[in-house]
Amino acid sequence: MDGSKGWVSRVRAVTVSLLFIAMLLVPIVKVPQGASADSATFYVVHSLEGGRLQTSDKYPPYGNLTSTTDSIGQVARSFSPTYMTMRTFLSFNTSTVPSNAVILSVSLRVRIETDASSIDFNVQVWQTAFSSWPPSWNATGGFVGTLFNTASISAGAWYQVSMPVSVVVPGGYSQFMLNSSRDSKVAPDSTLPEFINLYDGGSSSPAELQVAYAIGGTPVGIQLTNGSWLNSTILPEISEWNLTYDQYAFAIDTVPNSLNIVMTKGSSDWSFVSSVPYATATETSTTLKLSSVYSSICYRLWFTVPKVAPYSTVHVSLYNAFTGAGMPWGSLMVMMSPGATYNASGAEQMPRADYPLEPNTVYTLRVEDFFGNGLIDYTVMTSSSDIYANIPVPTYSWTVWNMNDQPVLLHIFWNNSGAPYEFFVGPHWQTEQLLKGGNYTFEVTFYDSNGTVGETVFYYRTIPMQGLNASFLFINGTTLSEIVSSVQGMQSSQQVITSLLMPSTVVIYDNLPLAPTKLRTLTVDNGLKLDPFLILQATTYQNGTGTSVALWSPHPSLVGATYYIDSDSLAFSGNYQSHVWVNTTSGSNLLNSVNLPATLNLDGQNVTVQSNQSVTVSRATTWREISEYTVTYYASLHEYKATLTLNDTTSLDYYSPYWFISFPRNASVDQSTVTVYDVNNALTLTNGNNFEVTAGGVHMVLSRLNASETRTFTFTYWDANGTNGIGAPNLIAQSYTTGTLNGNSMLYTAVQWMNPWSTAYSGEMYVTLNFTGGDQLVLASITVVDQSSNRQLPVNDWVYTGRTIIILTDGVGSVGVGQGKNFGIYFTLSSTATQTKTDFFFGPIVYNGMMLYIGSVALSWALVFLAVGWAAAIIPSVEPRLRRRYGDGTQTRIILMVCITIIVSAAAGVLA
Repeated sequence: MDGSKGWVSRVRAVTVSLLFIAMLLVPIVKVPQGASADSATFYVVHSLEGGRLQTSDKYPPYGNLTSTTDSIGQVARSFSPTYMTMRTFLSFNTSTVPSNAVILSVSLRVRIETDASSIDFNVQVWQTAFSSWPPSWNATGGFVGTLFNTASISAGAWYQVSMPVSVVVPGGYSQFMLNSSRDSKVAPDSTLPEFINLYDGGSSSPAELQVAYAIGGTPVGIQLTNGSWLNSTILPEISEWNLTYDQYAFAIDTVPNSLNIVMTKGSSDWSFVSSVPYATATETSTTLKLSSVYSSICYRLWFTVPKVAPYSTVHVSLYNAFTGAGMPWGSLMVMMSPGATYNASGAEQMPRADYPLEPNTVYTLRVEDFFGNGLIDYTVMTSSSDIYANIPVPTYSWTVWNMNDQPVLLHIFWNNSGAPYEFFVGPHWQTEQLLKGGNYTFEVTFYDSNGTVGETVFYYRTIPMQGLNASFLFINGTTLSEIVSSVQGMQSSQQVITSLLMPSTVVIYDNLPLAPTKLRTLTVDNGLKLDPFLILQATTYQNGTGTSVALWSPHPSLVGATYYIDSDSLAFSGNYQSHVWVNTTSGSNLLNSVNLPATLNLDGQNVTVQSNQSVTVSRATTWREISEYTVTYYASLHEYKATLTLNDTTSLDYYSPYWFISFPRNASVDQSTVTVYDVNNALTLTNGNNFEVTAGGVHMVLSRLNASETRTFTFTYWDANGTNGIGAPNLIAQSYTTGTLNGNSMLYTAVQWMNPWSTAYSGEMYVTLNFTGGDQLVLASITVVDQSSNRQLPVNDWVYTGRTIIILTDGVGSVGVGQGKNFGIYFTLSSTATQTKTDFFFGPIVYNGMMLYIGSVALSWALVFLAVGWAAAIIPSVEPRLRRRYGDGTQTRIILMVCITIIVSAAAGVLA
């Protein structure tokens, strides 16, 4: 090995890795035999403390007097003796600290009674030693610290200083002298006093010496290649402890030029159980020696160490008092204080769910929220065995789902005031907060894609809301939508809290599978059957107690569906010493533990839990089901329609079921036309309250779906731009009957129209009177009534052309998507075939899909074709004769035009 490095570098190297500072802040888990840890506060001994004075007319003074006041500093006076210097001596009886104790920390703590330091100075602490009072003025040892500077003090306050552990004298007295840093160096000014007084040992606030120490340290020596030794001590109680196997681990770092390590075992009951790479281990009843070690390397040594009896471990499990669902440790704070009632002044936080306490002692555990509000107190009585505390906590769930591509910052104010509990919700994150009943202010701050702070929204809630338990808050764009629900019910109340801006389109679940739409079949209803996909995601809970518990697959088994397990875990509670086996129903063993575990992760299997003692097992599973559904597409209407059933076929309730109904692939959907109809409640739901629409499909979240419960919804939407190229509707009246208008008997016909397109219609409508006498209406008798609104249209809102009534734009108004118009027409017929008509030449030309109307004349295409064919046959034989008689001029052309007109008129008169 390299011996070139000097002694200074070896001393500076890390001798032993003890983790002193960090581990001393962690409560002791278990202490092996022969080792213990303690802390004590020692109060100043009044008979061995007080002030000492030096007074004279010269500076520094040289007299030696005793004072009953614990004074520190200097004074200059106008009478003799002129100068007085004051020091204070303190004694602490530390004889109860064992001589073999390893001191971990020590601090001196004093309280100021009088502050007369017009001139500021440092109060210095020196270690000293004296056997009787008064001590010598110069009974000073080494300097151990500065207590404070008088510029920063105030009367009545406590101050302390940490000092080297070497100042404590186990089995004797630990003594100190306190003086001013100006003592005997700078003469005081008679006009500016510079001294302070401390509370003495006879007062209610005597000086304190706080000492933390451990007994039973394990000496460790590292022998270097030059033969010298580096010695230290490892404390077993601040090393790592393995609860399962009752083992301690020690970490020892070697230094450059290390050769051997010798470790003294705490007792002969310690047994070395690990192997050490790159070294030879030799164990005796008292030591462990590692030979030929490497330099600058960490060795980890494991020992089985018998536990001392007087510790009882309390295993705490929290669950929701309303739902029975287990809560992860850390979701709430658990405090602990000795006694049958909770004492906040003596309470400390439990850092973990398995915590050691003194045996045969009553403790009160208090579960608090993050505002320090007590939720429930739970009393336990410890014994020599482990204690299991299953605490029902009355909290209300407040789940936030950020559907944006940017994070949001949430502040929750308890009782609408005070400091908030704040946390970020990342993009597309979902987080649950557990809140005590009361009044809250919720503040949501939005961020843009650059991380710049945007708008902030405040809203207020009283929890629970009229007996409801849970709330689900959607954040979509800058719109906050809330679903509040009870434990037993479904969507009890929905509302949009606020909308600062129109929310932009966001995509939820970017990892949705690419499931192509399939064309199924043509049906008699002229609709195409398409098969896009849908997703159902929910959380289920199962519980069981006993020595044999069966927990089955926690999701439904829909034929053709694909299932994914997002999370699946078992939580155990019971006797810690229970032997537990977890097996799948196919016989595979998943766990064989001699002690009761806290949790076990699964992957959706059917399992049985067996144990030699009765235990309670809870299973929480979040799963996702992906399947196809059928949507019918009506090409002539550009309409999609599907009726879907959300069905819980299991014996378990679905918690927070999330439903995603995708649009057909490659469909261009007008998102504003999506409507969802709740069949069970005969209610049309509201976009933004009950569901959300994105480019991919429809998103819905319910609070709960009870076992064997079914909910049915109808989804309808239209193509984007479905009305492009569509002309005015042409409605056909095939017949008429007798009706009554304003008490008068009249002829009557009616037409209806439903808007099948994806946008509202605003324009004219044509009503063709396709019945005998349709061109013989008496103009003065015609009355058009909008039966949708029971409104009689004024005469300037329609035009009669002879066989067609044109209802103008003002008469039609706006017809929304899926809405309709009903028009009734009252009239009388003329007894003659001619009458005055508001017409223009031939009148409007209208085609209704079967007939072509020119004004009041309906053309039969069959007769037109026949007439044209007849004309084509006879004109060639007639034309030569006409030309011989009339020549090639104008007369011949006129005669041909007259002939054609006569032929067409004869063919067109069939419906006149």
